[in-house]
Amino acid sequence: MAVQFHLSQSKAASRRGGLRCAASQGVCQNGWFCPRATKTTVAEIHMKQTHSNPQARFNSFHGYATRLFLRIPRAVTATVCIGVIAMCQGRAESQTVLFQDDFAGPELNPIWQAELPPAPLGGRITPATYAGAPNYAFESLGGHSVLRLSNLLAPLRRCGWSTSTNFFTPNFRYEVRFNSLNQTNGISIDGFIEIWLLDAVNPSRWDIISPFGGCFSTCKSFFAGSSVDSAHYDIPFEYTDNTWYRLVLECRPGENIRGSICDDTGTELVGHTFAHNASAFASGFKLVLAQAMDIPYDPSPVDVAVDYVRLTALEAPQQTNCAVAPSGLVAWWRAESNAQDSAGENNGSIVGNIAYIDGQVGQAFSFDGNSHISVPASQSLDVGTGSGLTIECWVFPACGGVGLAGC
Repeated sequence: MAVQFHLSQSKAASRRGGLRCAASQGVCQNGWFCPRATKTTVAEIHMKQTHSNPQARFNSFHGYATRLFLRIPRAVTATVCIGVIAMCQGRAESQTVLFQDDFAGPELNPIWQAELPPAPLGGRITPATYAGAPNYAFESLGGHSVLRLSNLLAPLRRCGWSTSTNFFTPNFRYEVRFNSLNQTNGISIDGFIEIWLLDAVNPSRWDIISPFGGCFSTCKSFFAGSSVDSAHYDIPFEYTDNTWYRLVLECRPGENIRGSICDDTGTELVGHTFAHNASAFASGFKLVLAQAMDIPYDPSPVDVAVDYVRLTALEAPQQTNCAVAPSGLVAWWRAESNAQDSAGENNGSIVGNIAYIDGQVGQAFSFDGNSHISVPASQSLDVGTGSGLTIECWVFPACGGVGLAGC
């Protein structure tokens, strides 16, 4: 099975030919194929599968090197439409689960303690005071055991827990899978679910993120606040009712802490990067799961179903014999739950249905045969300047779940 690369001008009708990279043309490791080829043409790059019904998996592994080498010496700047392209170095991050609560009941894990400091919530700098532990019940939703948090909160009040355990890890992912249920005035509004990192020694230092239904749930947003940064952000975000999401606070090796809401495949939908990394919590941190109320006229409800809480330690990738990323690296699409460019500003947009699965390194884009990632034109991707453009990726072509023979 081959992977087809169509290189054409920016007008879709003016396709200028294609390039097929068969398995014999590249390097194969454990079913992952790194194609090797060259072609000269102009402007728009399409990557897709040639088999009529395959499932292909793509991911980043090597750096800016000569496998899958596309050199375009003279061309106009145009939109680059990419099935997947990635440029990176090193091996995957290893992950160790430090804590997980699946809320299977019948008793609440004693790690959850009724203790929280005052802190702001979405749309407001004024802190909400602590009203105690939330009311909860163990239920089933969509075949999952869930923790149902259903509470009536007075204005500027918060309920929730912090962990009795302090965690010490410089790189981590704190993820909470939840269902939004019905976020409607009279049923559930405002900060119906929050997660925090709370300083283990100084409770006035924290990072908080939350979907927030202000104006009686008519003004929906993503709230990210940090007393460490002395900053609070409300980013418009139209979450939907009865939908599974993942609320994530994450600090990857060499990066600052980022808060985000992801869909149930792990694709980031909205997020904010704080101005610090985990070293801001030098004494360790506690995990917080909470709900909060802004200033409605009367006590109002908050309601959410939580499937699990998980804290994972991320270890920095180890160097291997991969090609070293050069100083001229301009883009790196890592396929880590999004199509963002980790090396520059060339963020991609997903067109069609793309899932995220285990790859040769970390996660991988999984295409359904009718999807791609589109990266807008930019000066850094102007293939009409400089000496050309080099692109590389790892590919796992498969049909019926079977990879390339002999790999």
